[in-house]
Amino acid sequence: ETICDSANIYPLLLGCGLASVSQLVGVEAMLIYSSFTLSKMGVGETDSVLVGTMLAFSILLAAVITTFIVDIPSIGRRTPLLIGAAGVALASIILGVCAGGGISSGYSATAFVVWGLCYGFGYASVVYAVTPEIFAGGYRSKSVAIAGAVTRLSAFCVSMSYLYVAQSSIGLAGTFYTFGAVATLGFAFCMVSVPDLTHTNIGDYAKNPNAYSPAQRFSRSRRAGGKENEDGDFKLYEFEGNDEDEDETHGLLLSRG
Repeated sequence: ETICDSANIYPLLLGCGLASVSQLVGVEAMLIYSSFTLSKMGVGETDSVLVGTMLAFSILLAAVITTFIVDIPSIGRRTPLLIGAAGVALASIILGVCAGGGISSGYSATAFVVWGLCYGFGYASVVYAVTPEIFAGGYRSKSVAIAGAVTRLSAFCVSMSYLYVAQSSIGLAGTFYTFGAVATLGFAFCMVSVPDLTHTNIGDYAKNPNAYSPAQRFSRSRRAGGKENEDGDFKLYEFEGNDEDEDETHGLLLSRG
């Protein structure tokens, strides 16, 4: 029923897609095989271990920072997610250039840490905030479990194939370019599909996904002309004129987020 109910199909696809993208950008390979990867890029054995540790710490640090800002109305969920996704894509391409040779090992180590900061700021934290919010109450627990299974399956595929691909004719540079391409597609997916549900009720998205699409919410927010009050809280505003979505939203709009 969780999979077959038409009301839950789109939220489930969105949740599973976001969960999958968060792993297919290569985080498991970056963490598990950091020493191997860095050594191939000219970083010494001791420094490789140090940079690998810094990578893990940078992901954790950025994720903690994000948890303190995702409920700020002017920031929300989408802003950190999009910044992080774009940063992961750019850092992956830079790592591909570094792996291609002729680049100082110091740049490779720096790109590694920057990649971790971007991943932690976006995917590592926001995915786990957004995923439960997009499902209706009756389907939430099972849908979150399915998305979690997709996360682990994607991570398994990346970690099991990384060494084979990196040592194949594609090479390490090609592997990072592939991660960069996946990350770029992931950024586009997040830009087009992932809503910002800050300060909305859990499950509202599943009832009417079109009302919370990024383009629709931006357009309606401009029409509503809403602003925050002095305490930074949200106000509800009534729509002026006729709007085809007014009946679905009872004529009220959270002005931002």
